Amino acid sequence: MLAANNERIPPPWTPMRFYRYLSWAWLVEGGAQHFARQVDFFRAAVIRRLREGRRPSFPPSRRDAIILGGTIFDLLEDYRGGGACELLIGRLRRDGPIANLEVAFDLRIREVEEMWRDYLRDLARPQPDATSLPSPEELLGPLEPEP
Repeated sequence: MLAANNERIPPPWTPMRFYRYLSWAWLVEGGAQHFARQVDFFRAAVIRRLREGRRPSFPPSRRDAIILGGTIFDLLEDYRGGGACELLIGRLRRDGPIANLEVAFDLRIREVEEMWRDYLRDLARPQPDATSLPSPEELLGPLEPEP
């Protein structure tokens, strides 16, 4: 999907395209997660990365691209809608990733980074346990003993 919409990134894998991939890894990996609707599957990995590692760079480094790349797209979709995600991957700007992010969010990079870090903080905040089911007593009241 990404390569079909942007001829400057792999495939095919040439030395120059590989180098470009390394500079744009967060966009390639995050875009792949977003358009495959897999960002939510990385939530546990994102939380663990935030709790166990150093503060992530923005945009995410090559090392963090697979884990944190999708968070940028998730935030962008919440903030501007899905069309902005398509804009973000549609064209690699010659002036680099920062310019791509500023255009997609229509904000200065400091504002985008601040919004992203708030998003990550909210994501890592413990959530109420929504997976436990109420007991029968909680649903129906006390059960009467069988005769």
